[in-house]
Amino acid sequence: LMPGAKHFVIYPGPSPYYGHGDYLEDSNTSWDADEEYSDNNGGTWYSVTNSEHSIYTMYEAILYSSW
Repeated sequence: LMPGAKHFVIYPGPSPYYGHGDYLEDSNTSWDADEEYSDNNGGTWYSVTNSEHSIYTMYEAILYSSW
């Protein structure tokens, strides 16, 4: 999505469980998503269970284009 971005995010489930295209439709504002992320191009991965949902993560990525 963003040339030069170093922050990668995946949502392994079970919460939320995304089907094809659901990433762009999840407007849930709860901070209860299971997420795995890397801040260094996939070098080190972290797992959390209290993350924001996908549409807001994408918003942050666009807002802070270097994220």
